[in-house]
Amino acid sequence: MFRIVVVANPRNTSQQILAIDTVPFPLGDIVNVRSRDWPTMVAYRHFLRNISQLIPYLRHENDSQIVRLIDDMIDIEIRLAAIKMTDLDHQNLSKIINIMSVADFEREMNFPWLDRIFRPTFRMFNISNVNISADNLLLITDVGYFRNFTPLIETIPGDKLRTFLDLQVARMVTPFLGEQYRSHMFEFLKSKSGVQQTPDRWRTCYSQIEKILPWALSRLYVDAKHLDEGDRKQAANLVDSIHETFIQMIINGADRQSSTTWIDDNVRQLSLQKLSHIRKNVAFPEWLLDDHRLDEMHHLDHHYDYRSLHDYIPTMVRFEWNQMQANLQQLNNDSNDLDNDIDSWAMEPAKINAAYSPNENTISKFQFASIQIIFVSICSPPAIPAAILTSPYFDSGLPLNMNYGAIGSVIGHELTHSLDDDGLHFDHEGNYHL
Repeated sequence: MFRIVVVANPRNTSQQILAIDTVPFPLGDIVNVRSRDWPTMVAYRHFLRNISQLIPYLRHENDSQIVRLIDDMIDIEIRLAAIKMTDLDHQNLSKIINIMSVADFEREMNFPWLDRIFRPTFRMFNISNVNISADNLLLITDVGYFRNFTPLIETIPGDKLRTFLDLQVARMVTPFLGEQYRSHMFEFLKSKSGVQQTPDRWRTCYSQIEKILPWALSRLYVDAKHLDEGDRKQAANLVDSIHETFIQMIINGADRQSSTTWIDDNVRQLSLQKLSHIRKNVAFPEWLLDDHRLDEMHHLDHHYDYRSLHDYIPTMVRFEWNQMQANLQQLNNDSNDLDNDIDSWAMEPAKINAAYSPNENTISKFQFASIQIIFVSICSPPAIPAAILTSPYFDSGLPLNMNYGAIGSVIGHELTHSLDDDGLHFDHEGNYHL
């Protein structure tokens, strides 16, 4: 129904604050305008009936009781979707960047979030060294949703709310269960998005490892590829060259012969200030080669028996728990040193991708795609990850003009994001301005 994380304050990126965001619904935002005989709704109902058997207290219910129960669960989802911001609006920075104190949030929402939600969350994760008070700043991505959330929840009987939450947990673990459960999930996804076959088991396993151990997986990639330092340096030189050309275009115009007339002097100076402060991440961070740092990052202080099927889901839960705990511990951290900070890399090195992040004014080429909500992703510098520094994007043995045409176009694309319709709202320090 919602999630709580710690993120860099979009208006002051040196400050870590709480953020509260909505979560996507399995049926999507249009669920509240669809009829009950919508094929995807029917498939979803069958899916929920199937996984309801994972919940012990539902196993002895008869079919008619389960049918009524599932209809009630879908009703709850429809009602929640009705108060949620649309996906389109969720892409509008002016609508999702809303910052206020916890005290103001409580007054506006007419609910004691501090004592009923925030503090219990920190206690649940055994975080005692972080002080959270009514003065803490809070980023709210969907004010309307949370304004209507409490009144809506208060109309739902406690037993139905419990079952709704239990079904969400069952749904999340379904990809790691047997065929009898995964087959119903596939039929639902087939109706919803048109997928034609279930992903190979190894792909599911890889995706899960990529999600919970992204930097450890990146280390394996970097070690296996034996990325030559000369290749890394040549790629960095390409980034520097295109970056400088971009700056000269702002100064002199695209043809280098006439002054830039499509922007005024004030905009030009602000653009140059921003471009001159862009941080460039190429291939991978140096700390990726530090085994101790990686162990600490992933909290590898417990032995898990990977051979035990009964230990798999608890292991995944533990890793997820560790990640959430580490994130919440960053609250009130005012450090702005990004040199060794994981947040300075918007994507991990093993993903074939690239990114520009306005809040840290950085470009990166990554090998791993980051799975981040928008107010986290906008806080990371641009990156050129190691995985993209391979053919057909880059080959140090090819003439420079071919590399400029391939990886160079990607680098230039990411640079333009610094001044596009989203990037223009962030200054050279990554702070958001409406």
